[in-house]
Amino acid sequence: MKKKPLYSVGEVAAMLGLTVRQLHHWDELGLAPASRRSPAGYRIYTEHDVERLQRALVYRETGMALARIRLLLDSPASPQEHLVSQLELLLAQRETLTKKITAVEQLLEKEMTKTPVSVAERAEILGQEWNPAWDEEAAEKWGDTHDWQVSQQRQARMSSSDWQAFADRLKGIEERCALAVSSGIAPDSVEGMALAEEYREALSAMFEVTHAKQVLLGRMYLADERFTSRYESLRPGLSEWLSAAINANALAHGTDPAKASWE
Repeated sequence: MKKKPLYSVGEVAAMLGLTVRQLHHWDELGLAPASRRSPAGYRIYTEHDVERLQRALVYRETGMALARIRLLLDSPASPQEHLVSQLELLLAQRETLTKKITAVEQLLEKEMTKTPVSVAERAEILGQEWNPAWDEEAAEKWGDTHDWQVSQQRQARMSSSDWQAFADRLKGIEERCALAVSSGIAPDSVEGMALAEEYREALSAMFEVTHAKQVLLGRMYLADERFTSRYESLRPGLSEWLSAAINANALAHGTDPAKASWE
């Protein structure tokens, strides 16, 4: 009976286009560990290990967080079920990417001709959950404030690529918050507060979002159905979890959520 081949970490890295460092990291996370070791202690990968890595790579291409990928790979799903799941995710991603590519191409054309990026075009980049009419509503509420003026000045200097980077950053944080909810991570834990702080820093790209201001924004996530629906579509319970994480983080930074004001 022919023995099944074994692979060194270097061979697997070259085969899959990964770095040795990535393989070591994924091994340590338990995402795609090498099931064997050489007498000298080096990682040895079996065919089954390589197949798991290949599945992990496809899931990663969909933008899925590593922790979520590990949960999927550890599930009792068959290889066929994994392939069906991956195909569905990739097809959905392809549709989204096609729309974004078209939008960015249009924005690039305008950027090259120095045509300002419109509110509707920004909404195309930020996603379907963004309504251009919200800009008008925000202008009515806060148009005479310093923060609004700063936000408008910064937005006027943003290119289409800047907007895309901003949208991608927010999406990444929100997805990790949703994963934290599904993983049972407490909003007042170190990880929960770190995510709230990262969210605050990301939002500060528009204007300075203090911890007190973020507390008030967090209340809006619960009070305004449009925000609540958006977060709940990512993960049930996310709006409440995020608001609680924001409050805990504010308190940890010396701001009493109960006394928060827009300052």
